[in-house]
Amino acid sequence: MTKEMTDIASMNLEKPLYRLTLRPTLVLSIMVVLGSLLIIAGVTQGAINWGLIAFGVYVLSMVIFPVITVKNRIVCDLYDDFLIIYDKKDNTKGFKVTFDEIKTWQYKTGVALGDSLIINLEDGDSFALESFKARKVIAMLFKRIPEKEIHKDVFKFLKKK
Repeated sequence: MTKEMTDIASMNLEKPLYRLTLRPTLVLSIMVVLGSLLIIAGVTQGAINWGLIAFGVYVLSMVIFPVITVKNRIVCDLYDDFLIIYDKKDNTKGFKVTFDEIKTWQYKTGVALGDSLIINLEDGDSFALESFKARKVIAMLFKRIPEKEIHKDVFKFLKKK
């Protein structure tokens, strides 16, 4: 890799437009509330509704699994003209990537392992950013550098001339 990893604290950056983390905290919080409400509804209906309780426990177990197995970390920070891509092992170090340095980018959706944003740089370096909530970063890349998206011409034949 030719791009230099730098100490993020030494960059003196302001607050990012968006911070992409690995774990989808809002979605997990909503699922905890839903699972808890299902269990409470199953217990408080006069007679115990084992189906609601079982479904509530199932929903809660679907939350507990990623909370236990996936360590939450910062994936990248999004600014007006660049991204800070954090090192997977050390959140104090990372790479500053300007939008001009990006040759191509591609968004791949996943189901169990999350989504991936693959960024290829002009100098040959590439980054794969994994997350379950990269939509805001994708929207910014579509806004700032749509011409560098790999699949931009996939449905070109459908566009009117």
